[in-house]
Amino acid sequence: MLKPNDLDSYYKSRELVPADMLADIDRAKIVITNYHAFKLRERLEVAKGTRTALEGWRGEKLQTLETEGQMLQRVMPELMGMKNIVVLNDEAHHCYRERVRDAVGETEADLKGEDKDEAKNELIELHSRIDALQQRLAAEHTQALLVVLQAMDACGKDGTIRSVFGALNPAGVKVSSFKAPAGHEVDHDYLWRVHSVVPGRGEIGVWNRSHYEDVLVVRVKNLVSRERWERRYRHIREFERLL
Repeated sequence: MLKPNDLDSYYKSRELVPADMLADIDRAKIVITNYHAFKLRERLEVAKGTRTALEGWRGEKLQTLETEGQMLQRVMPELMGMKNIVVLNDEAHHCYRERVRDAVGETEADLKGEDKDEAKNELIELHSRIDALQQRLAAEHTQALLVVLQAMDACGKDGTIRSVFGALNPAGVKVSSFKAPAGHEVDHDYLWRVHSVVPGRGEIGVWNRSHYEDVLVVRVKNLVSRERWERRYRHIREFERLL
């Protein structure tokens, strides 16, 4: 379904690309792989004692991890040497990103005592900048800001909301959380509850989960028919164009 020549290709049935571009998609080389495959692997298995002995004798760290080039050759050899390659990651929580290190090689986890105080002070400064931008947004009253946090449980959505938006003027920030529809929500279409809390001009809206639940959860748990959740892809695209 994810490759153009697959039966019931999503590119056509979900209208992922305009109809006049389907021929171009058919000519594209597409590689679908697990994101874990991009993690660098050991080229040579060396016992811990042997590694210690070799590093002590050589006086330098033994390099046994594959290079990024070798990793790409392993994961997608058919794309090597090609240009204009587009990479799509549909699950950002699988990203492997090294912790940001400062000039002396320390990460946030290494911060202690005065260093933590310095980090907190820097966060306060950032809050001041965001607060100034919020005031400008409210004063100009021409645009709105919608922040959508869509992630799995225990991924830090609540903590992000508290740490980033907690210091702002609550009169201009509205946080909305979307769980399973209940009460009067079930008496309306599935987009009603999100549309009703879209921020107005000069306001900031923060959504903890979103309307994407209505094409994710309902499909995985078979809560609605395939015909219904397939139609929702179009609904959501048009809804977001409206915003």
